[in-house]
Amino acid sequence: MMADQKQLSNPFSTGGGGTNFETHVQAIFTVLMLTGGVAPGLPSWPINKIKLQGKYAGFNTDDCIFFTKEPNGTQEARLLAQIKHSISITEADRTFSEVIHAAWNDFNNPKIFDREKDAIALITGPLSVADIENVRTILEWARHSESATEFVTKVEKANFSSDLKRAKLQAFRFNLERAKGQTLSDEELWSFMKKFHLLGYDFDVKSGADLALILSLINQFAPPDPQKVWLQVVGEVLYANQNAGTLSTETVSPEIRSAFTKRQLRSIPQDFVKRSEIEVGPEVVMSQYASEIALAMLLGSWDESADNDKRACEKLYDSPYSDWITKLRQIVVQPEAPLTQKDRKWKIAKRLEVWNAFGPRVFDEHLDRFKEIAVNVLREPDPKFELPKEEYFAARVRGKVPLHSEHLRSGLAESLALLGSYPKALSSCSLHKPEAIAVLCVREVLDNAGWIIWATLNDVLPLLAEANPNEFLDAVEGTLNNKEGETFRSVFALEGSGIGGWNYMTGLLWALETLAWHPDYLARVTVLLGELAELDPGGNWANRPISSLTTIFLPWLPQTTATIEKRRFADDDRQSKAKMARIHSQRSVGHAVWRKFHSN
Repeated sequence: MMADQKQLSNPFSTGGGGTNFETHVQAIFTVLMLTGGVAPGLPSWPINKIKLQGKYAGFNTDDCIFFTKEPNGTQEARLLAQIKHSISITEADRTFSEVIHAAWNDFNNPKIFDREKDAIALITGPLSVADIENVRTILEWARHSESATEFVTKVEKANFSSDLKRAKLQAFRFNLERAKGQTLSDEELWSFMKKFHLLGYDFDVKSGADLALILSLINQFAPPDPQKVWLQVVGEVLYANQNAGTLSTETVSPEIRSAFTKRQLRSIPQDFVKRSEIEVGPEVVMSQYASEIALAMLLGSWDESADNDKRACEKLYDSPYSDWITKLRQIVVQPEAPLTQKDRKWKIAKRLEVWNAFGPRVFDEHLDRFKEIAVNVLREPDPKFELPKEEYFAARVRGKVPLHSEHLRSGLAESLALLGSYPKALSSCSLHKPEAIAVLCVREVLDNAGWIIWATLNDVLPLLAEANPNEFLDAVEGTLNNKEGETFRSVFALEGSGIGGWNYMTGLLWALETLAWHPDYLARVTVLLGELAELDPGGNWANRPISSLTTIFLPWLPQTTATIEKRRFADDDRQSKAKMARIHSQRSVGHAVWRKFHSN
């Protein structure tokens, strides 16, 4: 062999294999765009645009940029891709160094890269065993680590990692520090690694699996010759690439666009089709998942973005949340579904109708679990009351938010009201079981409740009063008798004005006004409002105990169903303003009305 004989070159390189590989990768993503596909490493939103050779647009990672957009939304995400047929993930590899340098510059340019949504990819030919086993592993570790410390610890841990993994991470760190021009912190390294993807394709051979898959996809749209359509796409990409073009479903040639138009399915005329005797319609779905609807009915509403709401659902259903919600999602899309969902907030529609329709699907064990959940949620104090009164409005900013959502609280309170008012709908439960659950829940929620609990429950107190009036009135009386009403004095003191102003007694007053409609509770309500009026220090809010008394006994529009004789007595008493002025305590007003009520 002659010493000066010319050395043979790699035929893939000399034959333009690298360029062909790049074109084929760009073409596969063009097909994905035309078929509604998504880009790896990004949210599952369809690709809507591909920019080729994006250097002129300010991208350093410029072989192609894939743009995706949220369906029926406004959010967008981008994948910045550098395409290299072969590369070595080492400190010394020049090509890898260039890729990382470009990626680092883009990663730190907020004008073209959003660290929350965008991603960067190195797309190569078939990867070596070392890179598959080590590089891709450490990239996944980065994405699934809670912090930079956890990520670096995983890689450095002797029995968990390996020397090869540590060497690969060092190759990234070395080249990133060269790109930055100074030492790289662990936080910077972790942040970059989370957004970096290594993707391998086998377009270097004609019999590659990736080409077979893309031809199969094209065949779903353009049979019987997907190979012809594929070559047309490759040609379109090749021409656009050399002109640094941008591809979208609107800019590709009409011939290619028509090949990916969904085929119209021809159906047999209905006159020639024998109708099935059994059709799976909304009624069938409702019947199939009636038990799931019944449990949702007990909760009333919830927010599945709140983890503790989901745990409450799991406790009631006695199974993982995912099992239950999968069935509810089959229901919510049906016409006139008994529940709704918006922004991950679920709610039972037309509660009384659903209560009567699905009540027989509720059994004793469901009510027992419901009671435990209801007491736990409703007894939870609002942490905003840990702040000074004037800072209540900023509670959410300060992180002082309840563990459970307001949706779950109101839903459970509504269910308690239904249990007390319409217990017969739950016909599969033991006799008087629903009423007993309502009594026990109200009793345990309000038992020895301090001012924070009463203030927290302000918005749901009318519902608790409806669940069991006697138990509710007992709780109010007991709280008034304890330390001369100190609890309600504290609630009155929360009243304020301005941004943080609120009156946390309105719920209790509305609850008592509601109960006053019934003759059986009018006397007790009158006395309680009189006692509350004695405690009332006054304020800017119109909702006051004495105003409630006035409203109840208005002679021309009484807010009660008491008899005419009883209303006449109340009217006479209210008109005696001079007499009332001589009574020094408002508690005496309540007891005076009570005595006259009985004497009448």
